[in-house]
Amino acid sequence: MSNKMWESLVEHAKTCVLSGKHYVYYASDTRNVGAIFNNIYEFTGLIADDQFISAENLTDNQKVSAPFSLSPALPPTRP
Repeated sequence: MSNKMWESLVEHAKTCVLSGKHYVYYASDTRNVGAIFNNIYEFTGLIADDQFISAENLTDNQKVSAPFSLSPALPPTRP
């Protein structure tokens, strides 16, 4: 699939009505930190220490460190 087709697909997905389902991905079996995604796999927040933190409310430190601690759990991204 070309990049242009991929971008078109992603833009279309963002216009669809979301089901309200969310998915949690944990980087390890300890489940200390989890990434939350909606049903089109858009990042919506983190679960850390049993607390949900929305993507908009992440601190600068969490924004920097979260991808490294979650990298094994994140779905593959398209280049």
